[in-house]
Amino acid sequence: MQHDGYAKLFRGAVEKSKALGLLQGPDPSVQVPPDAGFALGALSTIGRAVNSYPYAYEDIRVQCAAIHLTLYDDPRWDAPCILTVGDVEVDGKLEYDTSYEGLDEELRGVRRHAKEISPCHVWLTFPDLHIVDVTFFVYRYHDRVPSPFTWSEYLICSDARHPFAVDLPLRYVPMLIGRDAIVPLVM
Repeated sequence: MQHDGYAKLFRGAVEKSKALGLLQGPDPSVQVPPDAGFALGALSTIGRAVNSYPYAYEDIRVQCAAIHLTLYDDPRWDAPCILTVGDVEVDGKLEYDTSYEGLDEELRGVRRHAKEISPCHVWLTFPDLHIVDVTFFVYRYHDRVPSPFTWSEYLICSDARHPFAVDLPLRYVPMLIGRDAIVPLVM
């Protein structure tokens, strides 16, 4: 998994979110050393949480925004992270072709009754600027997931000390951040 350049992209997402009035509270762009281990340290708690959720396999594959919002709001842990929306590059190609235009339509409710939401992906960004994604592997690599499976075994973490995701050909592209950017995607 490629994590180079994420900090710069994340700062851009912070600025865009500020410009749209989506950020409440303190500015999350404060730099923390990338080896601080916040994301890696949260994996066991996140794993226990997601394993307890009643989402079916098919839900995990298509409800990334709702699932990450549920995880973010889970009262069993104090999430030191921020919800992030954007796209994922797989082998250098964008998976969803997410656009600011499509995200803007979702935020303004223009597509509220459309059959499909604007394509995008949601994940968690931690203070060490590493990501944790609890849905993408099950979505993209579902053919590699055995049945039955334990959801927590397929969490993606960009920290190089998390060996599961190190060799995945992924690069995360944040575009907007914050709860106010995610809630319209699940309404």
